[in-house]
Amino acid sequence: PHSDPHHSAAIMDHKRATMIAGKKYRAALKDPKYQKAKADSESALKTVQKLFRGAEKGEGEGCEAMALLTWVRHFDKNGDMEVTCQEFADGMARLNYEAEGVKDIGALFRKIDVDCTGTITLAEVDPQASRLWMKFRMWCVEKFDDAEDMLNKL
Repeated sequence: PHSDPHHSAAIMDHKRATMIAGKKYRAALKDPKYQKAKADSESALKTVQKLFRGAEKGEGEGCEAMALLTWVRHFDKNGDMEVTCQEFADGMARLNYEAEGVKDIGALFRKIDVDCTGTITLAEVDPQASRLWMKFRMWCVEKFDDAEDMLNKL
């Protein structure tokens, strides 16, 4: 325990600032603009998830395997595990995507990119498909020395 009055005052200031920040955060969550942005983001995400899970027709339609296949084939062509707005637009074009009310693919992308990084990841779009992809990648690392070894053994 510190008996230094400056230390105690600093702790109290920090606690007070934390409490004020918490109140502002909770108030911001109730803000109508925030609520609309959150609803728009969730709606955009559902649109893309539905597209991803149904894009590759065939057995198992609607599951995370289909979302993963769509991600790899149409969006993350360079395999860097993230998709830029341009890659997203290209992937949507490859899927012949046209939806009512969504004329601007960039706007759809920005609604999904809630952290404003300029990229989206499979984990943001479909967490289950992302887990499947990571499990497969980890299995490959455990079983094979490199890509050539994998091709030779398979």
